[in-house]
Amino acid sequence: MCEKFPADLTDGFHLRVSHLCRELAGSNECFYFGPLEMQGERGALPQYGFSDAWELTRRPKTGRSFRRHFRLSNERFLEISSPEYFHSAVIALRQAVARWNIDAVVCFAPGLAEISLRVNVPKILDVTDSLTLTHERILSNRRRKSGAWGRMSRILKATRDKARERCLVRAYECTTTISDADRRALLRVSETSGDKIVVIPNGVSADALKVGSQEFEHERSIIFWGNLDFAPNCTAVEYFFDEIYLPYLARREIDWHIVGRGASDVLRHRLGHPRIHFHGFVDDLFSYAAQKGVMINPMIEGSGLKNKVLEALAINLPVVTTRMGVEAINGRRGYDFLVADEPKEFARCVESVLDDVSIRSALATAGRQLVESQYTWPKIAKQLDQLIRIIISQSHLKKAI
Repeated sequence: MCEKFPADLTDGFHLRVSHLCRELAGSNECFYFGPLEMQGERGALPQYGFSDAWELTRRPKTGRSFRRHFRLSNERFLEISSPEYFHSAVIALRQAVARWNIDAVVCFAPGLAEISLRVNVPKILDVTDSLTLTHERILSNRRRKSGAWGRMSRILKATRDKARERCLVRAYECTTTISDADRRALLRVSETSGDKIVVIPNGVSADALKVGSQEFEHERSIIFWGNLDFAPNCTAVEYFFDEIYLPYLARREIDWHIVGRGASDVLRHRLGHPRIHFHGFVDDLFSYAAQKGVMINPMIEGSGLKNKVLEALAINLPVVTTRMGVEAINGRRGYDFLVADEPKEFARCVESVLDDVSIRSALATAGRQLVESQYTWPKIAKQLDQLIRIIISQSHLKKAI
């Protein structure tokens, strides 16, 4: 189950779903349940590992119940706000399960998760990033400026999303998430047994690994990439500019390349500097990034696993990051990547990589070995495949008893 067909591989969610489904299709028959909006998506089903699709109409934006404004929880948001749509979606899912003789539902769409609660088959929910943890970190970030109304709105949204995560984690047979930090947040919220929440991280693409096997000349520069209309990415580059780049690195004549869609005019103006370069979307990102000196990941908000870090390690690009930026990656600090939360120390780490070839080489080699050993998509998908089989077997055992 998805809220969108996972065809946009510049989106972290699509990246996760598409790679997992392609790998699962090697030993399972996989079906897609969700909207099909773009021309050609049905024809692309085999390319993404799907045998067939049941097209779910998108939830209407008009005619929603006024009751939705008075809710304190999002656990029944669809049913409350769009009852006709909700009941038609439940019927559609039941028909799809019967037609395809489904053994288990894997829901990659927490927004649609309440639909599958009405279907009597084993269910796994992929939360990926805990919204509870994300809201907590945004609310605790003193750098984020918001008025009283903005903060009240964030608190209300956090309350609603927390209640939904609590309900769904308790109701589903198993929930997968992307990091230990997200798992701990979900355990705290749901107060459920530890074996109901399993960490399934992301992997790196074969394209990144292929680029990493090539040799490149390296510039004396730093690079950050990610969609800049994603709030944690925008906050990260603003923090790096104010606290690290301007005070310490700009005077060392180090160019900073920022790659990604969604950079607002306000952000471009705010980060206006002759050595800061906005590139927008870059077609061959990995080959372009592999020529830079250091990948920076100064995350101070958000949760989950930062795909950009795995991609950088795969292409032999040394990474300097905050602790939050690699909390989901099972690597060694000071060996696979450099970690610094204090601005002056972060700048010193960047300079050490740019100035010392031996440090750069050691980090590049270790980082590449880390992703090859733990973070390829076939290895990650095997973990999910084993989990699905366990959940199905447990369900059959309960029915037999």
